[in-house]
Amino acid sequence: MLSPSFFLLCFLSLCNFSYKEPLHVHTTAANRISTISTAVNPSSHKPKKKKKKKITYPPIKINTGYTTPGEIIDYAKTFIGTPYRYAHADPEIGFDCSGFVMYVFNHFNITVPRKSTYYTHAGIQVKEKDARPGDIILFTGTNKKVRIVGHMGIMEDNSDGKLSFLHASSGKEYAVTRTTLENSYSGRLIKIIRIFPADCFN
Repeated sequence: MLSPSFFLLCFLSLCNFSYKEPLHVHTTAANRISTISTAVNPSSHKPKKKKKKKITYPPIKINTGYTTPGEIIDYAKTFIGTPYRYAHADPEIGFDCSGFVMYVFNHFNITVPRKSTYYTHAGIQVKEKDARPGDIILFTGTNKKVRIVGHMGIMEDNSDGKLSFLHASSGKEYAVTRTTLENSYSGRLIKIIRIFPADCFN
């Protein structure tokens, strides 16, 4: 027969007992919460921004043959007053800036690019003070902050400290015209390039 003291010990043991949840339950719950928060957190699934591809233009060699810069200038002057027409290279309709340059040089069987941006790495760059008639002058478009070739012309003269060029202007003239390098055009200048051999200027 069990003694009263045995029952007393059993009772005291029950009173001191405290339930502890197994550690692995807490760990599992924590992992579950972490997984859920990751799934609903939009910052962890932001699409990666695609890098813009940089446009590059290959070097272009222009062969001027036996044509002289003077012949180019004399012929180009005959089109002064021809209307400006975007994306055209026809004196019967009009010229845009690169269309005018292309038409003039093509008349002498000199192959040049159709688009102004393609002149980016053509010829040899020269300083303003060394520019000569027949050189090609390159500008930005109307937004001078975007330093990409967007306009062009043919150097006409560089004497008495005044540099002038012939170009098909989409400005107020809206035609092939003669312009001096000043005001807005000086701020838009990118560079002047030479495509004629050096001995053409001796």
